[in-house]
Parts: sequence; C-alpha cells; structure tokens
Amino acid sequence: MSKDLRQNNIYNYSLLLFCFLLYFFLLRIMEDIISRKYQVLQIEWNERQKRLWAASEAMCLGYGGVSTVSRATGLSRPTINKGIQELENDERLPNHRIRRAGGGRKKTTEKQPNLLPALDALVEPTAKGEAGTGEGLRFY
Repeated sequence: MSKDLRQNNIYNYSLLLFCFLLYFFLLRIMEDIISRKYQVLQIEWNERQKRLWAASEAMCLGYGGVSTVSRATGLSRPTINKGIQELENDERLPNHRIRRAGGGRKKTTEKQPNLLPALDALVEPTAKGEAGTGEGLRFY
C-alpha cells in the first residue's frame, strides 16, 4: 500500500469518526431539549396528548427518533409508535375521548355474572352493620 493511499484512508477514518461523534453529541443535545420540553408540558397533558406530541417529535427526528424520544421522555417505544400510526392514518378520536371506545377494564360483574349472588349469600341481608347508622354490610 502506498503512503498516499494510507494517509487517505487515515483521513477518511478520521472524518468518519468525527461525523459519528458529532451525530452522537447532537443526538444527546436533542434528547436533552426534548426532555426539558416534556418535563414542562407533561403536567397539563393527558396520555393521548403526550403520545401524539412524542410521536410528532420522533417523526421530526427521523431515523432513531422513536428511541431518542423514548429515552428523553420515559414513554415506551410502542406508545410512541402507536402515536405515529394515529398521526399517519388520521385516526382521530373525538376531542373528549382519550382512548378508543371499548378500552379499559371490564366490570367484574360482567366477567363473573354470579359474583353478586355469591356475595349476597356470604353477607346475609339480616347481618348487623355499623351500630347506630341503620346500614347493613352491603354497600352496593
């Protein structure tokens, strides 16, 4: 290998290392900026607004944006990806909704229809309640 070719390779590797370090430090600066914005704004937002804001920040950053925003905010990557899908597909919810209909936990009485009769059998209606209030042990 000639001397000029070796010097050219060293120059190329140095330039590549410099670009990598510059990218790394800029990414950390962006992460810090996103983290500061999120800390200020998160108090006023519900989970939907947080998800959509994080998704828009990740989309602006491009490649690696989801991981960067996730590290900066503490939101999970699937949450941010879900926000990106909502923004790209225009899956808009009505303004008063945070989640789609059907989200959340089902009532225990729906999952176990004979739960209330079983509880009634355990706590008889004639069982004594709190003294002086006239209330029984059943609260529903």
